[in-house]
Amino acid sequence: MPLSDHLGTVGRRAIRSQQALLSAAISLVTRGDKLTVAALAQESALTRQTIYSHYPDAAAVLLAATEDLIRREVPHDADTAWPSDKPPAVLGALTRHLWSHRQFYRQVIQSPVARQVGQTLNGYFRPGTRRRVGEEYGSQLPATVLEDMTLFILAGIGALLEDRILDPHDESPEDAAMRCWRAAHAPSARPAT
Repeated sequence: MPLSDHLGTVGRRAIRSQQALLSAAISLVTRGDKLTVAALAQESALTRQTIYSHYPDAAAVLLAATEDLIRREVPHDADTAWPSDKPPAVLGALTRHLWSHRQFYRQVIQSPVARQVGQTLNGYFRPGTRRRVGEEYGSQLPATVLEDMTLFILAGIGALLEDRILDPHDESPEDAAMRCWRAAHAPSARPAT
């Protein structure tokens, strides 16, 4: 067998192993099982040695699995602009994603990787939110205050979504996206005269 064929086989096997491991993490967490390297090894049919060769611990696998799930289901190139009449496309895509994996995210929110997952999600929204805040207040406020307002709005959206995931409401993903969008627009809303 030529070396290139062998490397191709090894690469495909590594990808399958990675997919099996990330799927195992999602399955274990969704079921509410304790996430350990031993449980991951059993669920994925990989050895603990193989898992440790790629990740320092089970939390790192959970973070990788969560980020992979988000990347696969929430298009990063979705429209991040904050239109004046409806939520941005990426916010709708995210809420639909979160609702379809609600049980999984209930566990993730309460896990050691919750902060890193929040940072990943902020990466989707920060550019459009910063642009919107700049459009509204750009000439009135220093750049540091504009950045602080962007972070403040993102933290509020995160808190609203977390509340909706942890304490289910009879609300569709579209309604949750609209609720976040309205709250994000509130600082720039002009009172009706």
